[in-house]
Amino acid sequence: MSNILKTNNPSNYLIIFIIGIIVWLPGFFAIPEIEIISKHYSLLFKSLNINSLDIYVNKAIAFAIVYILSVYLIHINQKLAIINGSYQLPGVLLITLSGLSFSCQQITPGLISTLLIVLATKRIIDTYQKSNVLANCFDAGFFVALASLIHTQAITYTIFLMLAILIIRPFKIREYLTIFIGIATPILLFIAVLFLFDKEQLFFNNFNRFFPIKYYPEKFNFINIISYIPIVLLGYFSLLFMASESSLKKNVTRKQLSVISIFFILSSISLIIPINNFINEFFTLLIPISLILSFFMVNNKSRFMRKFISYLLIINVIASQIIQMFNYLNIEF
Repeated sequence: MSNILKTNNPSNYLIIFIIGIIVWLPGFFAIPEIEIISKHYSLLFKSLNINSLDIYVNKAIAFAIVYILSVYLIHINQKLAIINGSYQLPGVLLITLSGLSFSCQQITPGLISTLLIVLATKRIIDTYQKSNVLANCFDAGFFVALASLIHTQAITYTIFLMLAILIIRPFKIREYLTIFIGIATPILLFIAVLFLFDKEQLFFNNFNRFFPIKYYPEKFNFINIISYIPIVLLGYFSLLFMASESSLKKNVTRKQLSVISIFFILSSISLIIPINNFINEFFTLLIPISLILSFFMVNNKSRFMRKFISYLLIINVIASQIIQMFNYLNIEF
């Protein structure tokens, strides 16, 4: 871990891959039922027929997506200088925390939509001090709409786009209109394709599965609680530290961290509210929390606190995996 913090060596990407293998390997032995969430798939995602994949192939592809997310998060952080001096740490945290839940280690609408939301976030942050940002606004809206066609609840991140660009730039109505045009474009194109095949009613029927509103009390079971409650609490603790940090002299850094903070707050609320499925919201939360925890671990002057948080995260992952192994293998304590 110290090597990753102090250097920017490309070989560290191999270390991230090895860490990923270590935290995902137990999930290949204690495999939850993948079909359990098939009824929550959107029309576009269901057409991919993911459930026809071999369960191990499914998890292997999901691991590849998470690894790509980890590497891309590092790339974004370095290019935009969000957390100075963190190097590969956000990617390390993301791949490590992905081992918290075996049930989330599969190809889900939430996992794929997370990748698209990250792309949208980058396009919005890129607008800082740029004169012509309409292409960025359109792309951001387009990515969120595409994410919503894969995971319908992702459309709520339109609120995040509005707040993010309000923080990054002065208010300009045409930029907001361009975001909405970007959102409308893939949705209208999708409806048009369905209309050509006389299947347009499928698009509207796709929303009927949300009514009456279904609650997911299982997200508050013991396994899920130990998976996400500790990191959510650590995230808000780190958020308070970030708010009290006086070293944020660069205006761009403050704006970027404000956007990441809003991303974290919205994704944590989305994860916790009982009408959203835990499996589909988990990875979206891991993106901002990896950056926020990276900020805390890099900027906190207390060596004890840095080590304490590091060990706490490792213990949380190990304890969560052990309990899930007992649960899925039906072994009594």
